[in-house]
Amino acid sequence: MFVAYSPVLDLSTCGDSFDDATRNFQEALDLFFSECMKRGTLERALESFGWRCSRTRPPRWTPPSVVGETSLPIRLAS
Repeated sequence: MFVAYSPVLDLSTCGDSFDDATRNFQEALDLFFSECMKRGTLERALESFGWRCSRTRPPRWTPPSVVGETSLPIRLAS
């Protein structure tokens, strides 16, 4: 199983192969942005994830910085 995750959008998906996960992630991105645009909530959604909007014309959105990544083991009771 392959997992695709974007921390700056808190968006994830998976697939049986790298290509499947990539395709599924593109579909998830398309759905996320199209729904936000349709509902008029894109600015609010991006701000909630820590994105910043510049005061330039046209405005530019800057994602938050990802400062690290780690994997933690999970122990399951047998």
